[in-house]
Amino acid sequence: MLGLSDQHLKPIIMESNTNLLKRVQEELAKESRLKNCLADIYILVNDSAVILAGSVRSESLKKLARKIVSEIPGVNLLIEDLKVETHKQQRVGVQIDWAKGSMALSH
Repeated sequence: MLGLSDQHLKPIIMESNTNLLKRVQEELAKESRLKNCLADIYILVNDSAVILAGSVRSESLKKLARKIVSEIPGVNLLIEDLKVETHKQQRVGVQIDWAKGSMALSH
């Protein structure tokens, strides 16, 4: 046992993708300043990694969303790919590349 007592070992708890996704959605929804942007933010979760993509209306909202998600327990990696768009655009598709940690939105 490498000479360590059980009291020094911290358990690693992996939260399910579904539970973590729900918590990310809930935390973002609590922030009233993000209310008008939530429909334009796409959230993907895989093994404690979270990708935020889509659009927000200002740089301050982009930073706020990143801060909220990065402080959620269980989020071990955050890939933030939010774009600042002052006007709404129609989205027709999403392409996800987990290996590169990116998500592309097509208009």
